[in-house]
Amino acid sequence: MSIHLHKATVLILNRHWHPLTATTPAEILGAMVNDQAVALEIRSVDWIEPVPWNKWQNLSVRIHDASVGTTRGPVRLPTVVVLSHFHQLPIKNKYGVADWNIFLPSASTTQSAS
Repeated sequence: MSIHLHKATVLILNRHWHPLTATTPAEILGAMVNDQAVALEIRSVDWIEPVPWNKWQNLSVRIHDASVGTTRGPVRLPTVVVLSHFHQLPIKNKYGVADWNIFLPSASTTQSAS
């Protein structure tokens, strides 16, 4: 098993190519097989091509690429993928996600005396 398979090394972009998050190659390979994502083959700054799974699995593994062994031979692990159907941007919370933020007073609410 590849040591790179379970490290969050894959950048996920939405279908408009905006960055969303990072994930593991193990998770994204499943999405590629199910046609939910395409990998980007990056050869240079000027040459980036979206590649679906049926073509990706046949690409040769370059010296600097991480790969995983399969019954059909080694498969290159993608570093950047584009989700096929997801078009939303991530929503950033003003205060971040933490339990204590639930108790912060909101500037848009008023207190009334009962």
